[in-house]
Amino acid sequence: MDIASGEERLIADPLTLLMQEDPDDIPAEERARRERMRETASGVTMFATDAAVTVVAFPLAGRLFVAGLLSGMARELVVEGPVFDPRPDPTARRLAYVCGNSLRIAELDGSSWELASDEDPEVSWGSADFIAAEEIHRIRG
Repeated sequence: MDIASGEERLIADPLTLLMQEDPDDIPAEERARRERMRETASGVTMFATDAAVTVVAFPLAGRLFVAGLLSGMARELVVEGPVFDPRPDPTARRLAYVCGNSLRIAELDGSSWELASDEDPEVSWGSADFIAAEEIHRIRG
């Protein structure tokens, strides 16, 4: 929304971005987050921006999408997934996201690399464990 004029514009339409795929076909991590938050909405249900609020990142159906809030253009970054909880860095030069139990970095050209992971299924990076999420309402790792 343009604060001065009050005019709103659509930045990302989930059905257009997913080319009519089901936006509710989501990874288990996202399904668990929605259950903990008692969230029943579909489509874009979470997003994060850079420090200047010019770039937004969000997951849809386990895929990573970014949009320029000044240009109004959204696009998919094809990276290793499924993608959960993507976050741009403060300068919007790259993004961090959770994929399974690992924390990954995505470059704007679509390449991605693993920052942290562990073979132990009890260890996860970038997401809160069940007790932290349920009992102390800490949603992020």
